[in-house]
Amino acid sequence: MIREVAKGGWWKALLIAAVATVLFIPATRGEFTGWDDTAYVINNALVRDAGGLGRIWLSDQSEQYYPLTFSAYWLQFRLWGENPAGYLWVSVLLHGLNAALVFIVSRRLFGDVVSAAVALLFAVHPMQAMSVGWIAEQKNLLSTGFVLLAVLAWMARLREGVSHAQRWRLYAAAVVCFGLALLSKTQVLGLPIALALIDWRVQGRGLGRVCAAVAPLLVLSAGAAALTIVFEERFLDPAVSGYMPGFLERLRIAGASPWCYAAKLIAPVGLSPVYELWGVGTGSVVGRVLWWLPLIGTVLVAAAVFVPRLPGRVAIGLGLFGVVLAPTSGVVAYANLAASPVSDHFVYLASVGLWWAVVAGVEAWLPRSAQRPALVGAGLAVVAYATALVAYLPTFSSGERMWGRAVEIAPGNYTARVGLAEALRADGKFEEARRNLDRAIEIRPEWPDGYLFRAMLELDRGNPNAAVAAVERVLALSSEQRDARVLLGRALIAAGRAPEAVAPLRRAVEEMPTDIAVRMQLAELHLGLLERAEAAAEFAAVV
Repeated sequence: MIREVAKGGWWKALLIAAVATVLFIPATRGEFTGWDDTAYVINNALVRDAGGLGRIWLSDQSEQYYPLTFSAYWLQFRLWGENPAGYLWVSVLLHGLNAALVFIVSRRLFGDVVSAAVALLFAVHPMQAMSVGWIAEQKNLLSTGFVLLAVLAWMARLREGVSHAQRWRLYAAAVVCFGLALLSKTQVLGLPIALALIDWRVQGRGLGRVCAAVAPLLVLSAGAAALTIVFEERFLDPAVSGYMPGFLERLRIAGASPWCYAAKLIAPVGLSPVYELWGVGTGSVVGRVLWWLPLIGTVLVAAAVFVPRLPGRVAIGLGLFGVVLAPTSGVVAYANLAASPVSDHFVYLASVGLWWAVVAGVEAWLPRSAQRPALVGAGLAVVAYATALVAYLPTFSSGERMWGRAVEIAPGNYTARVGLAEALRADGKFEEARRNLDRAIEIRPEWPDGYLFRAMLELDRGNPNAAVAAVERVLALSSEQRDARVLLGRALIAAGRAPEAVAPLRRAVEEMPTDIAVRMQLAELHLGLLERAEAAAEFAAVV
């Protein structure tokens, strides 16, 4: 692989990496947005604890089982603590590296000029701003890098002149890189299908040998899928299941989402961290029937990938685009689906497949006389996308800007309203935060989070009794709210009702026995109530 890059391609790869890095440098001036990135880093006990690295790998205490990503956060926290600039610089450099890898991998399928066009389209597209400018999506950047290395090794193993021993080493490298990609983010678990298409449609191998080659990778995918389902179930609160689309609705969302992503990749207009929910199960009978049409189109395109008459490189591109998007398309319920039907960060790696399919289609179906103008058009698109990226990138510089954009694009989105309210509360803009929380609760009156954030806001405003009422509403809607019990204890203490705070804090300690902050709060409460034995027991547990 290294020899291939050295044959005239290394300086082009470096140039593409430089372009991607320079364009994203403004992202390094951003902040933690308060959406996942604080949970992953700032408030993550495993990341903050110097001894937490083992538990990242060997326990179920992590937010999600992406141990390689959280190990990266753990290491970075040792280097720059709560300073977001360090994490964002890592993200920018990873994106530059990925852009170079896209060029190197594409050279196995296309010429240098076309490969450079694909890599630049990937590097400068404004939809990539969410993956690079949002610290929580380092998992995207890491998994994509390992996937590209796996694809490169996979294709190199069947190159002419490769010995039997080298072939097995390259195969092992592909399997290891795929495993590392899964440990970074399991969205890439469909990659074995794309690799099978490479062997079958481009390398010309028989289906039996193809199936045997991808079998170990499919086993890894199955294990990663099982782990992901176990961890995601913790985020599917039964109290809010009414807002999760049913299976038939999710099926229609899954059919429409690839078309939505493709449209936004071609014309990136109205981009946002979240979008309005699609009314696939509401409206007129005709409207509900029409929602099945995108699914039919998606099924037909998926079937066409396996039709021999479709050019092999087009099939590989469409296959990669589809298999990367499939896990988050909606067929399987996951927490983010109740917030937004699609999300820009899901298309980070998938975009490479779409660009492969487009350029391969141009080469296969356009007459040679029209291919040069098409390449000029690709160059103009790169310039247009880069310009749009520069304008859009500041969206992720702070929580207030990010959620303000989300509310602007999707004013009826509950998650956008709550996110903006939280960002405004953090900035001390309590009245604006209250208005957005009121709107969020109006949108979803049975969703506990809105009342939980209302309680936090009331505490900040000095209204502890109102905070108590809000938390009690949370607990009435869902008993699976450990943070709410801690907040209730705080609110009762602030309201001068300290003896009543013991019960919810005791329950919280029983649910989170290793949470030092909660135990300290309970210990101090016992001490304040002159309950010395109980206080001593809690302090001893902390020690």
